[in-house]
Amino acid sequence: MDQVKLPPHDRGAEAALLGSVFSHNEVIDQVAGIVKPADFYVAGYQEIYRGQCAMRSAGLPIDVVTLSAWLKDRGLLENVGGYDSLSELWGAAPSAANARQYAEIVRAKAGLRKLIHVCNDLIREAYDPSVPPAEALERAQRDVFEVVSAGCRATVKSQQEAVDEFARDLDRRCGTGDGEVDAPYVPTMWDDLDDLIIGLHRRELIVVAARPSLGKTMLAVNLIRQVAGSQGIGTFMASLEQSTGELIHRLVCQRAQVHGMRLRRGELEQDERARILDAFDMSGWPVWYDDTPGQSVTQVASAARLCKAQHRIGLILVDYLQLVDAAAGRRYERRAEEVGHVAKALKNLARELDVPVVALAQLNRELEKRAEKEPVLADLKESGDIEQAADTVMLLWKREEPDDLSEVDIISVKVAKQRNGPTGQAHLAHRKRYFEITSLLT
Repeated sequence: MDQVKLPPHDRGAEAALLGSVFSHNEVIDQVAGIVKPADFYVAGYQEIYRGQCAMRSAGLPIDVVTLSAWLKDRGLLENVGGYDSLSELWGAAPSAANARQYAEIVRAKAGLRKLIHVCNDLIREAYDPSVPPAEALERAQRDVFEVVSAGCRATVKSQQEAVDEFARDLDRRCGTGDGEVDAPYVPTMWDDLDDLIIGLHRRELIVVAARPSLGKTMLAVNLIRQVAGSQGIGTFMASLEQSTGELIHRLVCQRAQVHGMRLRRGELEQDERARILDAFDMSGWPVWYDDTPGQSVTQVASAARLCKAQHRIGLILVDYLQLVDAAAGRRYERRAEEVGHVAKALKNLARELDVPVVALAQLNRELEKRAEKEPVLADLKESGDIEQAADTVMLLWKREEPDDLSEVDIISVKVAKQRNGPTGQAHLAHRKRYFEITSLLT
């Protein structure tokens, strides 16, 4: 007969943790953010820990006598094994100084049990023909990530813990201590724009919108050069509109300073060929692309998570927002609702992966009918929840009508929304023949 396997648990660690609380009541303040009552495998221990937490919150002393009275008043004493069971716990902790370690063991075992539960649910769902495969895979990834994240750290911080964390972040940001300088933002390296937005901030969704052919994708490609090429920051780009070949074409033109149309036609001089060969050397750039068309936001998020897990990704680019499907198998009454769902999902992805997500977007055609061409937030196509989800919204436009004969146009970047900073405008130079965007003074 096969031996029945019990779910992962450590009865000794659970007992030691409860015993530590009996001997030193303040222990519960240290472990309450780590362990919840449901994390205990022994049902009686769940009630004991719940009672200890409740008594601590009420400012009551916790020992075997007081807790047994508290449980008895609520008809729970016999459920936990009576007074004798409580007495056994009194001496179950070798040292209350190790209470945090006991709590970590209890939480880790609870995480394994949760993982088993999630996997069993996923197996049942995988066999259910009524569940769309993409939806099942998304739920699988999300649920497993939730289990992993829950085991990483407590979500509640004390005031001093929050201050200490900020101090460490300031140390990394400014290099004022012994730690490495690690800014919480990615500089664009365009001085005029960085002065206004102070770079692309982690955990934020930055929407960059414009009418077609006004520089959205070109700005993204230039960001790859500025961020990955110049700073060595890992970058992932989901390109739903243009192929990887088209993106590399623009990067090569920028690096080789070769006219884009000459490269496209293959009409190159010997020195241009040499510069292009040199420009091909981008092997050290930490960039990863996914140019699969028609992706859902689930697929984009899955690819980004995988890239983040395998590489050090510091920036995610999505080109462009309105081309991303919300979710396979789900219907929306309005297109704006679907696009809003995508924007919210990308914002959640930025928070989950602790990186800035730059999503390109379209502006409405109504803008072209106005005498005043300067865009406003309402010009966002299917704007609805995009504006609400985004931390920063930048609108690209050109004050002057594009002139095919001019070598340089001025792109105005209107920061129409910045949750943690001012609005305003920055100005960049567009060197058209090379698909290059530079600071005006470059």
